[in-house]
Amino acid sequence: MEYKNISNGKVALVPWYKDEAIALNVSRYVTDEKCPECATEPTARYTESDECVQCASIQAREDWKLWKMGMPGRPEPFTTTKEEAIKAGVNYYYISTLCNGGNHFIKRNIKTMKCMECVDKANPPKVESALNEFMNKNPDMVVTKEYAAALGIPVFRTGQPCRRGHKFWRYVNGGACIACMRPNSYPAVMKMRDNSSPPLSVEEQLSLFIGYAWHQGKMLSSDGRRLNAVQFDAGFDMYRFSLRNGGFTFSATAAFKENFT
Repeated sequence: MEYKNISNGKVALVPWYKDEAIALNVSRYVTDEKCPECATEPTARYTESDECVQCASIQAREDWKLWKMGMPGRPEPFTTTKEEAIKAGVNYYYISTLCNGGNHFIKRNIKTMKCMECVDKANPPKVESALNEFMNKNPDMVVTKEYAAALGIPVFRTGQPCRRGHKFWRYVNGGACIACMRPNSYPAVMKMRDNSSPPLSVEEQLSLFIGYAWHQGKMLSSDGRRLNAVQFDAGFDMYRFSLRNGGFTFSATAAFKENFT
């Protein structure tokens, strides 16, 4: 792609204006100004630092010589071929050319052949949200659903295990165990629920399910929320339920439909 300077009609392979380079997410731009250091005109500059690309290239040749000599601060292991990388047990090697993505030597991945410096920069570690930080810092706090809702906190914690053994936080809206819903984010030792205690009787379920009704294929709560089976079951997943037919189930929805509809 070619870019045109609107003032003089000159054409370049990168944008002529920094603002345009930023908008297009291009790592370099070019300007008509002469570099005061290397006297290059027009001057290509790095979008992020405004540093002259030609000056950086001149300095890089000196830096590479020092890297080859083992200068302090050189990255280790310092591998310059794929064979050296495999022997050293790493997945990269360095090339003496500055990367188009920025002022650094190309750190090439031996499989993808992409510059790992640029890949890491394009995919920074995810910043943990305030809610996640709160839950992780307070893994043992007990807050009732009603109290959390009154305070405007979207999660609550009973201290009781869910059906998969998590004693973790739950969503106020629906009651689902967050560790179950995000298994890759909250790994835990799975302990099956204690099945030695008898399942809840129909009478016990009646007091547990008060305020709910089955309506048009979904559970309707007294506050007007409509819950599907997954959402409703998640709010009661620490229980087993007796059925009128003599069996039992882990599903609150199945128990409600069998016993009360």
